Amino acid sequence: MTLRRILAAEFRNYTRALKTNLEAKIPDGDHLSVGKIHRLFSEDLAGELGLLELGEIDVVVNALISLEGMDQYLGHISAGQTDKRFLIPTIAMDDFRMITSTTADALDYAIEALEHSGGGA
Repeated sequence: MTLRRILAAEFRNYTRALKTNLEAKIPDGDHLSVGKIHRLFSEDLAGELGLLELGEIDVVVNALISLEGMDQYLGHISAGQTDKRFLIPTIAMDDFRMITSTTADALDYAIEALEHSGGGA
């Protein structure tokens, strides 16, 4: 139960941040500065994912892969980055919105699976 609650809480925070980024106004001829996701608990709990039910493992691992993939993808489309932020040019906004939306969906599926589970982890 605790593992599920921790993962769901962390994923909810990520989803909230991603949806805020999706709602950001597109700057005219400028860059959108978005924060990088820095995993907190899910990274330390990777070894315990086997305690989840099979259906949960699938969606949780998919959500984690989506987070990692989003970071890589944003690195490729950004005009620059720091340790904490990406600078997304207006020309890449469609790509930014696509990867951000896809990742938020993956996180939402994982949250739903974790919250509706009857397991004990």
